[in-house]
Amino acid sequence: METAVPALGIDVGGGSAKIGIVAPDGALLAEDVVASDPAWSATRLLDAYLDVANRLQASLGLVSLAGVGIGLPGHIDSEAGTTRLCNVRALDDFPIVRHVHERTGLRVEIENDATLAALGEHRFGAGQGSDRFLTVTLGTGIGVGFVENGRSFHTSNGTLGDIGHVIVDPSGTRACRQGGRGCLEAQASALALQERFEALPGREAGADDGRDLEALFDRARAGDAECARIVADAARDIAAAMVSWMHILDPDRIAGAGGVSVAGEVLLSPIRDGVARLAMPTYGARADLRAAILGARAGLIGAAALILSALPEP
Repeated sequence: METAVPALGIDVGGGSAKIGIVAPDGALLAEDVVASDPAWSATRLLDAYLDVANRLQASLGLVSLAGVGIGLPGHIDSEAGTTRLCNVRALDDFPIVRHVHERTGLRVEIENDATLAALGEHRFGAGQGSDRFLTVTLGTGIGVGFVENGRSFHTSNGTLGDIGHVIVDPSGTRACRQGGRGCLEAQASALALQERFEALPGREAGADDGRDLEALFDRARAGDAECARIVADAARDIAAAMVSWMHILDPDRIAGAGGVSVAGEVLLSPIRDGVARLAMPTYGARADLRAAILGARAGLIGAAALILSALPEP
């Protein structure tokens, strides 16, 4: 049973957090972004998020909210209401749920940010109607979320494990941020693609005004051979990882979010070709690969969907 009252969503990122109030139909009623100072404590960070949320609620004239959903870029301990190995180190092992509940008096739920991107897309975007829905987000890392029959699915640590670190190049020398080598994050994350793009001969640092990833895809579309090779290599590695996930999770639909949706068909098309070549036919024929719809707001809307889609408490 859904409530008619909007919910608050907080999507915490490494450098900032998106704050938004979301209606039961998925409409984003108000939103803002809060920059995160690495020197801030967990209390100061969370209070800054909630101060913005209070301002947004007041601007809409809302007397109450259904609850608070929070997406975190790390492992999740739902029972303790905490996160670990979070990209925002101040939040590690801090009682997030307790603190936010004490400040707001509302129901509070936390979840991994990639899982929330999948939940948001499943409820309001490209995953509607799917029974087994996988979302792959190309960002600073590789985020993967899975929704089965409308509910988020976990394997370990409140996530799908460290699924973005599946090995795609056993001889790889490039290291990811966590020190792994040959994994998908090391080979094909947005950070890895940007580094390869910036290293191209004759290219000046900062030449694309901070939109390196978009510029890479634009140049690949325009026929730049070096950029096309970077994109092709990434598509090969993403397809290899995606087939492994398909063989384990058997999704009926896959949505590419983040940099994948920014790239569009210049990246999606060779990924589909790679999947068709590598996958067992029964899995390859079943999965429908498409671009995500909600874009950068998928995690924020998914955070609110944690509350909006929840069954009543016993």
